[in-house]
Amino acid sequence: MAGQHDHALADALGPSTAKRSRRWWARWPALLILAWVALAVVDVAAFGVSGSSSRAAAPKTASRAPARGSAAHRATTPGPARTSASPPAAPAVQVLVPVSASAFGPTGPASGDNPGNASLAIDSSTATAWQTDWYRSASFGNLEAGTGLLIDMGQPVTMTTVELTLGSTPGADLQLLVGNVPDQSQMRQVAAASDTGGTVQLTLSSPTPARYLLIWFTLLPPDGAGTYQASVYDVTIEGTP
Repeated sequence: MAGQHDHALADALGPSTAKRSRRWWARWPALLILAWVALAVVDVAAFGVSGSSSRAAAPKTASRAPARGSAAHRATTPGPARTSASPPAAPAVQVLVPVSASAFGPTGPASGDNPGNASLAIDSSTATAWQTDWYRSASFGNLEAGTGLLIDMGQPVTMTTVELTLGSTPGADLQLLVGNVPDQSQMRQVAAASDTGGTVQLTLSSPTPARYLLIWFTLLPPDGAGTYQASVYDVTIEGTP
C-alpha cells in the first residue's frame, strides 16, 4: 500500500521531483540518528564541564587558609620568642682607701683634738692611734659637745660598712655622719654605737655617694688614769667607688 502511494506520488511530481523525494525519505533516518548523536555529545560535554568545575572548586574551599588577624590565624601563627633581659650586676663591694684624715672639733677642723696625729688612724696599723685630748669627765668636762675625726675619700663613694678599732675599754658613744662638704651641719647621721670599745663594725643605714665620713664622739671612755679619752687605732671602710 505504501509502495503504491510512493509510485503515485512520483508520477504526480514528475521524474526528477520523484527522485529527489525518494532520496530525502531515504536520508531521514540517518538525519535523526545524527541529531540524536549531536544532542548526546552536547549533554556529555556539559556534564564534563560541570563536573570539572565542581572538582576544581572543592579543593579551594577545603584548603582555604585562615585570614590574617583572625582568631584561627592568631592561634596557629607562632609569635616572636620572648627574651628576658638580665639586670646589670651590682658593683662588687671592696675596701676603700681614704685620701686623708683630720681632727674635727665643734667648729670644724681648726678646733679638732691632736690634729698632728690624725693620719695615724688610717695608716693600716693597729700599733699607732689618733687620740682625743683627755678630759675630766666623759662629757668632755662640759667644755664642748663632742670631738671627732674627719675622713676624706677624695671623691664621692658609696660606703656600706665602717669598722673601727678603738681602745679596749668600753664607754664610748659615737656617731657616723656622711656628706659631700666638710661641714657637720650639712652631714647626715647613718650609724651610731653606745658604750662601745675594741673592734666595732657599723653598717650604714642608707648608703649613698658621699666624699666625707665623720667619726663623732659624744661620750668618752675612761682611760685608766682618772680621766677620759678616746683612741682610734684603725678605720676600715668598705663600699663601692
